[in-house]
Amino acid sequence: MRCGEGFLLCFSLIDFSSFQEISSYIEKIKKVKGVNHFPGVLVGTKCDLNDERKVQLNDILQFSNESEIPYIETSSKNGVKVDDCFLTLANGK
Repeated sequence: MRCGEGFLLCFSLIDFSSFQEISSYIEKIKKVKGVNHFPGVLVGTKCDLNDERKVQLNDILQFSNESEIPYIETSSKNGVKVDDCFLTLANGK
């Protein structure tokens, strides 16, 4: 974390506990880097498994807004928006 310049904060859309853990990672990054804000992207994985979804979009968007970290839903299985995560991080948007 100390040497990281940007962070992809990934969680599974079908595992609510993975979403809950993101807050602690954010706090760890802030503490280690000694900053209040850092370049990052919140990444919801497995968007192809919508029938099994446990994390609701409203909750994610609220967290994204409060954290000031952009959000992207991806599916590595189907190649959905995987590149967008890295481009968003690199562009700082």
